[in-house]
Amino acid sequence: MAGENTKAQLCILRALKWAGRAHPRAAFELVDAGIGAPAEKIDDAATRALGFLEDPWVYAEIGRRLAKLRYARPETPDGRKARGLVAGIARLRYPMRATGVLVRALSERMEPSLERHVRQTLELMTAQRFSSPAQWQAWWKKVQERELTPSEWAHEVVKRRSEAQREIERTAEEFYERLLAALADKPQQLLRELERGLSQEEIPDVQQRAIFELGRLGRLPDDGKTTPERAQALKLLVNRLKTGQNLEFDPLTAEVIKALGQTGDASLLAELTHFLNHDSPRMRMAAV
Repeated sequence: MAGENTKAQLCILRALKWAGRAHPRAAFELVDAGIGAPAEKIDDAATRALGFLEDPWVYAEIGRRLAKLRYARPETPDGRKARGLVAGIARLRYPMRATGVLVRALSERMEPSLERHVRQTLELMTAQRFSSPAQWQAWWKKVQERELTPSEWAHEVVKRRSEAQREIERTAEEFYERLLAALADKPQQLLRELERGLSQEEIPDVQQRAIFELGRLGRLPDDGKTTPERAQALKLLVNRLKTGQNLEFDPLTAEVIKALGQTGDASLLAELTHFLNHDSPRMRMAAV
């Protein structure tokens, strides 16, 4: 395909995503010619097209070609092709079969950066992490002995991902609690960390803890006097409240409503009362 017009190459590769299904072996040769191409658009289109060539022969052929390219340096055409083949096999329909190909590829020595790429791809596909090729091979041997169906495999991967995410959230929350304790007597630093915590959308537990602590800082003192830190905490909560007011139901917005309501500050009623007419019953309940 070298020397052909880029636009024509892209059209061919896009067509192969569908036409190549009937003749995957012939299509594979055309796709393989584009994988690792200097033109990023061609490389990307070829990698995507490879993901549509669902055939046992394709998996095996990728394994054979990876074996030939295992010493290719990353900056060379062969190195780019090797990485493209790894990315392409990860797109195929049966990740369990693709995992077997990549684990077998690790059984032979390969260029260090390519080995890292293969291992990182395996981690994404399997939600497993091992520090050496030998550990990957030992794990794969046990998987094969269990003779999992594709649905059982998918269920286990989802389960591992969920468990890993919960562990990340638990670790992050514990770290955040220690951080808040360390900054308890440094209000400005504490507020900066709470503001960061409020933006951690990927870790809802940290966001909830930040909302709680901001609400605590925003409570009206017995003498009725305010402080710059209290005003800043309330501002952060009110701003977060506004970002969620158009959502059907947002549990974090409900937490903000609760935190603001517990400050005892009557001046905040205007920010809260319009939620009494919200479309979501749960949002209305939070505002009561």
